[in-house]
Amino acid sequence: MVYFQVVVKLSNVYPKDTEAPTGGVDHMTKLSYLHEPGVLQNLRIRYELNEIYTYTGNILIAINPFQKLPHLYDGHMKEEYKGALFGELSPHVFAVANAFYRSLSFIEWPNNYFAFFQHIIMFNETRAMI
Repeated sequence: MVYFQVVVKLSNVYPKDTEAPTGGVDHMTKLSYLHEPGVLQNLRIRYELNEIYTYTGNILIAINPFQKLPHLYDGHMKEEYKGALFGELSPHVFAVANAFYRSLSFIEWPNNYFAFFQHIIMFNETRAMI
């Protein structure tokens, strides 16, 4: 039998979050240790459960599932998130869209024209801004 000895610097070792649920957490702020290995571990666990959306603050992290997940985008899901407060339901792109729409500043101009003042930044998996 072959044994290997692993030697690492103590500064490269991070504590494991023993309090994190086995299914991961839907919001990164629920992690006891918010460091890169803990974040990546949580995203991996959620990805394996087809939970591709995770919040970190008011930012939505979406991981490409490389498969179709039609139940995430059906009419029932759309109606469920319509009008819900941000963070009230599990992470979803509909929650971000709803929060964005509700935060728009509508100003009525003459002749029934409306002006919208707000910005949203999105990145795709190639890190190119959309």
